[in-house]
Amino acid sequence: MLCKINNLILFIILFAASTIIAQRENRKTETFQVPKDGELEVYANPGDITIDTWDKNEVVIKMRGEDENSDLDDMTIDQRGKKIIVRYDSRWGWSESIDFI
Repeated sequence: MLCKINNLILFIILFAASTIIAQRENRKTETFQVPKDGELEVYANPGDITIDTWDKNEVVIKMRGEDENSDLDDMTIDQRGKKIIVRYDSRWGWSESIDFI
């Protein structure tokens, strides 16, 4: 019986910890309509970029910060005709990063 109680307590602690960690992530998504010959420029320092193609006339930009304090407000996204320009430059240098997914 004591083993079951210990296992239950361990499960509750692990579940609570995973929930807290999952809530720390900061996400933002923006969608833009572009023609088939549209352009995307990304300037990110620091950051990781993943690009997937599809057959729609739109660009979806998904950003994910490392935690809830990641300042996605340092991100600017502008559409100028058929060109979309994304800029991210952290105020804190290399201590903060944004992933483009």
